[in-house]
Amino acid sequence: MGFILFARNIGTADDVKALTESLREVSGRDDLFIFIDQEGGRVQRLLPPLVPHYPAAAVLGKLYKKDQDKGVVQHGLCHDFMHLI
Repeated sequence: MGFILFARNIGTADDVKALTESLREVSGRDDLFIFIDQEGGRVQRLLPPLVPHYPAAAVLGKLYKKDQDKGVVQHGLCHDFMHLI
């Protein structure tokens, strides 16, 4: 069981904390999955001052893609799922 939060669910840090605690309480599960789409760039639901502003994933990908792939390939692997999680 889980939930995903959207921009309309985000207020102050206290609001977000209260919402997530309430969802866990209502569900009766401490291990409840609560997600948010926080990719960076335009897709950033939690904004400063709640969290730092992160660049878009494409920007980071261009910076580290070659080094990342080299590390994976040298161990006989094709790719990793880092950008998906």
